[in-house]
Amino acid sequence: MGYRSDVRIITTKDGFEKMMNYINEELSKKENENYDNPLNKLDAKEETTNLIMFGWDWIKYDSLDLSYKLVQDSLKKLEESNISYSICINGEEIGDVERYRFDSEKDKEIKIPVPSIGCKFDDKETKKDLEFAEKELQEYIEETNYEV
Repeated sequence: MGYRSDVRIITTKDGFEKMMNYINEELSKKENENYDNPLNKLDAKEETTNLIMFGWDWIKYDSLDLSYKLVQDSLKKLEESNISYSICINGEEIGDVERYRFDSEKDKEIKIPVPSIGCKFDDKETKKDLEFAEKELQEYIEETNYEV
């Protein structure tokens, strides 16, 4: 059966598109042609104008799984592209929570929240955090003509 986790990622919509494009490109290679893009099989997705939270519930999320590798590699591509994101992985065991956040220099004014978690992800609370972060981002865009 393997180890199962709940996973949530937050990034900009541009970051999500870059992840989608990277994974589609990797899947188009002959050895991966029978696999589906995990970003097309989300269990959770919340959006604001510029930010997006997405993820999966109770998925096999380990280094032997192609979907895991593609998502991890696409997150590395975000870092290489200097795009901010956060990820939270809630494992099977109590207290087995892994959090990581990449704040890019380019997007230093974008405050990407870390997904809210209790025993399970609290997507409604994360949606509130997204809306708050979006409000701050909109104010910054209006003040500085910043482009996301």
